[in-house]
Amino acid sequence: MASLNNNARRVAILGAFFVASLFVTRVLAADCTPTGSGQTVTVQRVYDGDTLALVDGRRVRLIGVNTPELGRGAKRDEAFARAARQAVEEFLVGADNIKIYFDAEARDRHGRYLAHLSKISSTGITENLEQVLLAKGLAYHVAVPPNLQMARCFAQVENEARRARLGLWGASSSALPAIRPVKEGGYQRVKARVQRVAVSSGKAWWINLDNNLTAVIYPEYQSHFDSATVRAWPGQWLEVEGWVYRAHYRGKPQWRVKLQTPYAVTLDPDSRRDGAH
Repeated sequence: MASLNNNARRVAILGAFFVASLFVTRVLAADCTPTGSGQTVTVQRVYDGDTLALVDGRRVRLIGVNTPELGRGAKRDEAFARAARQAVEEFLVGADNIKIYFDAEARDRHGRYLAHLSKISSTGITENLEQVLLAKGLAYHVAVPPNLQMARCFAQVENEARRARLGLWGASSSALPAIRPVKEGGYQRVKARVQRVAVSSGKAWWINLDNNLTAVIYPEYQSHFDSATVRAWPGQWLEVEGWVYRAHYRGKPQWRVKLQTPYAVTLDPDSRRDGAH
C-alpha cells in the first residue's frame, strides 16, 4: 500500500510539473519582444535574478522586474531568490546572440545600465529574460517611468502566472501580499484598506492606508492616473507594491511608498467587504 501511495504521489507531482511547464510555454508564446536592434553582449556574471555583469564591465539591472533578494550576512534568502538566479543562469547557458535593449532611460542613480535582455532560441524565436522570470512566477512586475515600453505585456504575463499560482504566487508562498502593519523598508507588496485620500491640483496626492502606510503619487506621475478613480478609493481594499521608505510628517515618523503608475495598484474585486482576504 505504501508503494502504491508513493507511486500515486510521484505521478501527481510529475503531472503538476507537466501542467506548469505547458503553462509557461503558452505564456512565453506572448510577444514581449523589445523594439530596436539592441546591442550584442556577453554576460560575465549573474549576481541575482535581476542584476548581472557584462564582460565589458557594465553592470545591468533588468527593466520591469524585481526578484527576491539573496541573503547577506545573517539575513536569509527571500523565498525563490535562488530559483530566480538559477533561471537566469539556465536562460544564458549555451545562448547565442544575447542582446540588451535600452528604454527611455539607460542608467539609474547607482550607475547601473537599465536594459531588457533577450536571446535567439534554438528555434529562431527571440526570447525575453524578464518575460521568462515573470512567466515562471520568479519575479514581480515593476513599472518605473519612463521605462514603460514593455509594461503592458509584462503585466499580462505576471497576471497569468499569478492565476496559475506559480512560484511566488503559490498558495503557500510567504511572498504573497499580506495584510499586516508595515514595520520595515524595502520592496514590498501589501494589502490594506484605504482610509483617506487627498487629491489636490499641483500637489502630491496622499493615500492613507490602515496598515501604517501612506502611498504618495507625486505630480510628475499623476498623468498616469485617473484622479476620479483615485478619489473613489476610500473604503476599498488595495494591493500596492513598491519600495517602502521612512519619512516624517508633522514631526512623526511615517512609512511611505511612492506610486508611479497604475501597475503598482490592484483593486480587490470584493474590496468593500470587511475582514481579511
